[in-house]
Amino acid sequence: MKLYNTLSHSLEEFDPIDPKNVRIYTCGPTVYDRVTIGNLRTYIFADLLVRALQSNGFKLTTVQNITD
Repeated sequence: MKLYNTLSHSLEEFDPIDPKNVRIYTCGPTVYDRVTIGNLRTYIFADLLVRALQSNGFKLTTVQNITD
């Protein structure tokens, strides 16, 4: 599976540190103000990434924070 690396501006083969368990940390909601359409992007991207990794056979552990 290849992912776009924004640092190198190129497609790179996804090579997890632990091939048996991919760990993903994502930012969660910021609850001090109203939710905007921009906040939705984080959830959509995280969901698509998780589904893509799962469909490629990876086992996942996901963590999401809540900012207050």
